[in-house]
Amino acid sequence: MSDFNKVKELIAQKNFKAAERLLKSIIVPKQLSSASYLETVFTAYTMMSDLVRNFSKYLKIDKVPPAPIDTNYDIGRRFFYFLYILNHSGGMRIVRPYVKDIKLKRPVEYQYLGGIYFYNQDYQNARAMYQKAAEELSGEFDGIKHAPILTNVGACSLYLEDYETLDEVKQTALKRSNNHPRVIKSFSKYEILKYAQLGNPKKANELLDKYRGDGSIGDPAYWADKNFYLFLDVTIGDNSEDEFKLKLKELIDWWMRDVENGHKTPEQYLGMCVYLSKLTIQKRELLDDLFLHERTTYPFLEFRCLGQVIAPKSFISMGNSDCENFINFQTGEYCINDKKGIGLSNELKAIYWLVRAHEFGISFETLASLIYEDDDFAGLFLIKKRIKQVILRLKTHYCLDISSKNYRAYLSKSDVNKFYLCEKGKLRIESPFSMSDFMSYYDISQSKARAKLLELEQSDIIKFHDSEKKKIYTLK
Repeated sequence: MSDFNKVKELIAQKNFKAAERLLKSIIVPKQLSSASYLETVFTAYTMMSDLVRNFSKYLKIDKVPPAPIDTNYDIGRRFFYFLYILNHSGGMRIVRPYVKDIKLKRPVEYQYLGGIYFYNQDYQNARAMYQKAAEELSGEFDGIKHAPILTNVGACSLYLEDYETLDEVKQTALKRSNNHPRVIKSFSKYEILKYAQLGNPKKANELLDKYRGDGSIGDPAYWADKNFYLFLDVTIGDNSEDEFKLKLKELIDWWMRDVENGHKTPEQYLGMCVYLSKLTIQKRELLDDLFLHERTTYPFLEFRCLGQVIAPKSFISMGNSDCENFINFQTGEYCINDKKGIGLSNELKAIYWLVRAHEFGISFETLASLIYEDDDFAGLFLIKKRIKQVILRLKTHYCLDISSKNYRAYLSKSDVNKFYLCEKGKLRIESPFSMSDFMSYYDISQSKARAKLLELEQSDIIKFHDSEKKKIYTLK
């Protein structure tokens, strides 16, 4: 048996640790220039319990290829896989411009582009890519490489509530895979969820009992299947209020651990909470914890859930306005540890976003995408190093209690509570004021004051008039 076949066998046995060790021991970096070898290794690697981000070291990417990205070339392929990893780690804001006009060549590459969209809950674009991948499949069916392509077309159709296409895709997938167990298992799950989405929990439970009996939806002892069983128990199970609350807490705790371990983004957590709230047969008043998206300050991206657009609320402020430490993101005004200033450095922006991320924490990739300019291409390859340096500076210079886990940064709850943030708002300097007053209040040079005053004027935050040959500024 070849080593790769042994890896597949271990994966099929759900012995992921052993599969991971074997796979890492047989990777030949020089052979990654081969498109087929790269996709075989990478596809197996994504099945491991290890974070997919760790595959980056094998790609050896140190520059951005010419636009548009073309996977017909070695550098383009490697960079595309790097983008997939970056997106999976929470860097979707950075990835978007690169995948817009990308040129792909192989079915599995369309699958991974679909995965980028799917991970960000953009099921329309994800399905288009999965369908393209499915159309180009050829040769003997491979359960590891091909099953996700066929089944994910179905998953997208389910979440788009396109049940006619879901049924068509199911028949095509079963035929193309010769009733492969992984394909049967996935579509069995989708059929249960379909009836839950349609508001028919009785039919969903009937199917659940049927598939639980013949093992079509997997082993309840396996963590992924156990998660699915628990989700269904919470949404359509016959529970008392107390039982429901206990099971709901267990499920939410599980999802939050996935966020902490890097297996889910906060956006995905919020999406799952919205999805659960739409499927559950329990009363809304028992679901208060699931509506965090309506009040969270975390900067999540807009997404859809069963036809509803879920958008972050218009952020206004956070914390107690009497706090001595504050940051006004629009004006750039701040006061931290009794030091006033105006104009936000990358470090100050990092503090702002760490406070807003609160208990979710924020991945290094997401934080980098928020504090660095969009066109800072070189920064793609220095994210870990840069963010580590920023965090060290925040600890030593600003005395903030920040912890890191799995490339995710957390500001302590006590420090979060010491800040007042606002998106807009008036400057704290007394009005009216002169340029010299402005320089003295914020302790800045004349050139910086002149540039900042012009910026504030153009932003319609202040206005000025001439008085005795000098400008006097007032707040609007």
